[in-house]
Amino acid sequence: METISIDISHHPVYPDVATLRIKGFVYANTLSQLEKTLESVISNHKKNLIFDLSETHYVSSGGWSIFLMNVQKLRNEGGDILLAGMN
Repeated sequence: METISIDISHHPVYPDVATLRIKGFVYANTLSQLEKTLESVISNHKKNLIFDLSETHYVSSGGWSIFLMNVQKLRNEGGDILLAGMN
């Protein structure tokens, strides 16, 4: 079974920015962990999220769906999502 690790760092100057470094595989068995992490980060008033995918080996269609649902939610609140490090 493949796993996922999500490390969160908060921007020292911009309090509404967080970087989430995702390591591993985003698929059916790890989607709930990604969703819970996103809910927690967004509930802490982070509306601009940077996803570092440089150590992400695979993202399923369900994972892309989570990104898309949250980008709409954040844009409605004046925020956005940036995907970085995609191979």
